[in-house]
Formats: sequence, structure tokens, C-alpha cells
Amino acid sequence: PAWFWGWGSGSHTFQETLGCELHEDGTRRGFWKYSYDGRDFLILQPETLTWKAVHPAAGNLKNALEEEPREIKIKKAKTEGDCCDQLLSYLKFWQEKKAAFPLLNVTQKENREGKVTLRCCAYSFVPRDIKMTWLQNGHALSHSDHERGIIQPSGDGTYQTWVSIDVHSEESNYTCHVEHQGRNQTISVPLGPVPEASRKYWVLAALTFAGVIAIPFVVFFCGARYRERRQQQDGLPV
Repeated sequence: PAWFWGWGSGSHTFQETLGCELHEDGTRRGFWKYSYDGRDFLILQPETLTWKAVHPAAGNLKNALEEEPREIKIKKAKTEGDCCDQLLSYLKFWQEKKAAFPLLNVTQKENREGKVTLRCCAYSFVPRDIKMTWLQNGHALSHSDHERGIIQPSGDGTYQTWVSIDVHSEESNYTCHVEHQGRNQTISVPLGPVPEASRKYWVLAALTFAGVIAIPFVVFFCGARYRERRQQQDGLPV
């Protein structure tokens, strides 16, 4: 009756809404509320198993509902239990349907310090979360030894990233380990002589640098010899 709800005469709308949230840290949150004419009326407080009246006319209903604590516990269990379980199953189904596991590629190149830089690249994966690390003899290397690229979009709805590490060429048994969507992938790196193309790059860089330094000296030497010959031809003292 209108006197119980504290409402006036005429037509009104009374709504009941429930839902739930799943957070990245694994916590769950459920909510249950009543609305009156499109405005919040009563909101369940699951922490205290009480109702919060957010409308001036909600007092009578609040008192009536709190006389049934068992019903409040049932509502809390539905939102934080059944609702979250169903939401989690939908989320897993969507992730499995949309998931694309990464394509892996490993390169090695000699660097300026005489070491070998190993780089493991992951391409075309969805969703974004991925874990990449280098192993030696099956054991994970320290994170401080890794250099990591940012996870960035590839432009086609997938993502890409990389992780690298510097090692001595005489060491071996390195493996790039990737974990994505609960699935593990590894790719081994048989270290050997650094590819000739990589060595040529550094030789070419060294020759280019030496050439840049040598050119001014050659020009200076040729200019000095030219002036000396002209002075001899003109009978001037050298």
C-alpha cells in the first residue's frame, strides 16, 4: 500500500537490479539494489549485511528487509557467487574464442662489447598479457639481465613485443620461454659463430669511421705537397 512505501498516489515504477564485477586481483564484488521511478531507492551493503536507504521513502522497506537476515545472505551469495561464476565462464569462453597465440622468432647479433645479443620477438598475439623470459640450462635468468620492449599494437588487432639479453659467445643452452593464456612455448638458441652478415656490419662501420678520420689527413698531405712543388718551381724557399 502507498502508506507503507511512503509514496503519493498515482503510478510509479519500482525496479530490482543485481549484478557483479570481477577484478584483476581475483576479488569479486556483487551489488543488489532497488530503484523508484528511475532513482536509487535501496542498496544492499554486503559487508554489513544491511540495506542503505538512499531515498526519503525507503525507511519502511529497509526495516522490513532487515528483519530477514537470511534473505540478505542469499542475495549476497547470488551476486558474489553464482553471478561471478557465470561471468567468469563467459569471460573464459570469449578469451579462448578470441585468443591468438604468439609467433616467435629469435635473432642473434654480435654487439660492440664483443658479446652476443639474443632477441626473442613475439608477434600476432591476443589478448595483450604475455610473459617472456630467457632461460639458461632450463633456469630463468635474472630480470635485471633482460631488456624488454613495450607491448604495442601491430595494427591488425594483435600485439607484439620482444625481450633481449647479452651473453658471451662461448656460452650455450639458451631458451626463450613465453607464457600466454596459460600456454607455454619455448624456442632454443643454438649459439655458434655469429652470422657473417652481422660481422660485416661492424667491419663496415669501423672502416667507415676510419675513412672519415683519414680523409682530412690525406687532403692536408696532398695540399702541403702541392704548395711545396709550386714554391720550388717559382724559386722560392721551401
